Amino acid sequence: RGLSLAGLRRLARPLQMRLLRRWLAAAGAPPLAREQLESVHAVARRGDPAAGAELPGGLRVVRVAGRLVVRTPQGG
Repeated sequence: RGLSLAGLRRLARPLQMRLLRRWLAAAGAPPLAREQLESVHAVARRGDPAAGAELPGGLRVVRVAGRLVVRTPQGG
């Protein structure tokens, strides 16, 4: 479950952004502004395990065990 950070890092930046946009849409995120997508990309790049990005609809992207995970307001 989630998106592998190691797999994401192997891609060129344009492909990373495209993958993040598609992954977030599949997770139920509404269409995102560039700034919002950049904030998720920054979470993927940071070494801080507590890093997270807030998205519309109460969604939050966090790092968990080498993966990006979307948390929902219901705790999912």
